[in-house]
Amino acid sequence: MADTIRTLDELNIILRDNGANELSAQDIRDLVVSMMVHGEIGAINNAEITLGASWQTVDLDTAGVIKRGVTLDVATHQIKEIAVDLKAQVAADVCFLGAAGQVYDFAVYKNGSTQIGGSARTLHGAGATPVSYSWSVSAQLLQDETLELAVRSNGNVFTLKNGLLRIKRIGVE
Repeated sequence: MADTIRTLDELNIILRDNGANELSAQDIRDLVVSMMVHGEIGAINNAEITLGASWQTVDLDTAGVIKRGVTLDVATHQIKEIAVDLKAQVAADVCFLGAAGQVYDFAVYKNGSTQIGGSARTLHGAGATPVSYSWSVSAQLLQDETLELAVRSNGNVFTLKNGLLRIKRIGVE
């Protein structure tokens, strides 16, 4: 039988104090893989682009580490197809070149429309000096939701030196 990523309700049924019934090796494997949901997508040295006032998906085009339970889609620059509802740590790292003194807003979006982690992170370009920033938030994610890193800066040039969007299950919710 294949190892199965399970929800909290399913794990509670399998792992309950069941008296004389023994836990099977499969039950234990299912618990382990349920905790291993993890994936990351990133990019290094993207071309310079000009940003508009609207949010634009950051071109994360390299699939990084993937354990289980998510799909990394380099064509759409998303983490998607989350296997089960889960509580996750979502982390973003960016290093970019931007016009000196100009505002660059970064956010992680769920399903293309909902910002997670409160408000956007506002950074200021520094010309030829790279600007780096990392942040993470806890988020409740539902099965089949997608995540993407987005940026906006009204009419300013932007060069992603490197970026990373990472998801890790932090608990069986």
